[in-house]
Amino acid sequence: MEVKVHRISAPRGTFTQQDAIWKLVSGRLPSAASALHLSDNGFRAAIGLEAHRQTLLAELQALPDLRIAVDQVVPDTQRTIELEIGSCGEHEVVFYLDRAGGLHGLDFVEAKARLRLTLEWRSLNPDELWLRLTPELEEPPGPIRWEMTPNGPQMAPERRTRAFDELAFDAAIPPGGFLLLGPTATVYDRPLLARPFFIESRPASPQATPDQRENLFVVSPVLRVVKPEPPLGNGASARGE
Repeated sequence: MEVKVHRISAPRGTFTQQDAIWKLVSGRLPSAASALHLSDNGFRAAIGLEAHRQTLLAELQALPDLRIAVDQVVPDTQRTIELEIGSCGEHEVVFYLDRAGGLHGLDFVEAKARLRLTLEWRSLNPDELWLRLTPELEEPPGPIRWEMTPNGPQMAPERRTRAFDELAFDAAIPPGGFLLLGPTATVYDRPLLARPFFIESRPASPQATPDQRENLFVVSPVLRVVKPEPPLGNGASARGE
């Protein structure tokens, strides 16, 4: 088992102002309430089928100034992957809505954005794969302090990670399918939580206006099926002798 992640970067408005890609990949999340909650916080997600891949690739290749990077990650023993998105601004302020509609504001210093992905099978059918995704923001480690570990108490830097479990969501990925994850247009109007996960702002020079780009992620679980070798006939060897 491994997960292939395509990071697709394009100029501002490519994915947030145009719906062509989202019309091609229109599979919905199992929970409509989760999809609405994600949208309120600037996230947009859809499920794609294997049959959508070639059409999606053709649509992407027609876009101007497109950049694509590929990560291949193997889950740990807990079937968990930490996908590093990158550094946020020196001082990042974000707002998010909880499921009750309450608005919360947080500020982070020199933080990094990360997506935590967990893979699991919820039935005896090996093709029925579920992906759980949780957004996280992590600041640099704090002071050294004692903490309890599986090997007993040890001194370690304080880990300053904010996992937004209230925005975690599940997606059922069909065989050969994928999860498409991107921003909504509202991330430019308001500093929603999704902004540091999808929007890049890099000035060409100290005096220049920042050049904004937006990212799209295609997350594809890859199952490696190992078929047992047929039994050898009488007098045959592994080399067919």
